[in-house]
Amino acid sequence: MNTYNDNPKQCLKKIIESASAKFNESVDIAVNLGVDSRKSEEQVRGTVVLPKGIGKNIKVAVFAQDKHLLEAEKAGADIAGGEDLVEEIKKGRKLDVDWCITTPDFMAKITPIAKVLGAKGLMPNPKFGTVTSNIAEAIKTIKSGQIKFRTDKNGVIHVNFKSINANDSLTLRNSLKSIAGGVLVVKNTLARLALERTGKFSYLSGKFSGSVAIIYSSGIVEAAKLIVDFINANKEKMSVICAAHINELLTVEDVNKLAKLPSLDELRVKIMRLISYDIPARLALSINSSSMRLMRVLDYYSSKK
Repeated sequence: MNTYNDNPKQCLKKIIESASAKFNESVDIAVNLGVDSRKSEEQVRGTVVLPKGIGKNIKVAVFAQDKHLLEAEKAGADIAGGEDLVEEIKKGRKLDVDWCITTPDFMAKITPIAKVLGAKGLMPNPKFGTVTSNIAEAIKTIKSGQIKFRTDKNGVIHVNFKSINANDSLTLRNSLKSIAGGVLVVKNTLARLALERTGKFSYLSGKFSGSVAIIYSSGIVEAAKLIVDFINANKEKMSVICAAHINELLTVEDVNKLAKLPSLDELRVKIMRLISYDIPARLALSINSSSMRLMRVLDYYSSKK
């Protein structure tokens, strides 16, 4: 397709409308800056955070020690380690991540694996914000949708915008965040291995085939409602395989039934209405004080689930 338009937004809109493949297509953009990249003062490089992410989970590895290592694990680093991790990579361990971060005091200790990281474009660099003492902030920024850009030898910047329907993914992620949940796109072999090693949810091992995402939440009814609604709006993009709750395997039919149940908040409102319905004001005040105690019991039960 050859499309010309002075308005970049219109061009992108045309590209998205013209998508015809069954898989999730990507968009590549090349911008000729007209600079001489052989001159250091004309080299262009940096990072930018895409406002709606890149349509996939971004994996981050952190090389650090002491308090920075604990900070990385708490901030959600996919891989975190110190000199032991460096030694494992020297011995051939593969690093399946998109970014690597380290601290200024640990930079010298990753020198032995500089070639390995550099060949994959993973070597931490202060210009990309990946050599920093603020590990938590760096992880948060990268995972929110940060990408690198730099000119090639011809002064052209190439950028891949990953999936063209990233909006759908972002909508789902934000909806799940509102109910303390999330979504993870996993590698089936790693998922099966994790299930075997932990001994939890082992009955799910046979469910990991094809493209699979794990959706989790603290509230199973709220999650079921959200997922069923999302699938009904995107039937060709996603479907439910099964669900798991404690030690029980739930079928697609079970998930649909859960989606029809009232949520905890809806249940509170219904109970309050039933208690207060058509009762004299003075008696209603007395009963409402009891209903508030009932609400506290429901809150307590919810926090213990």
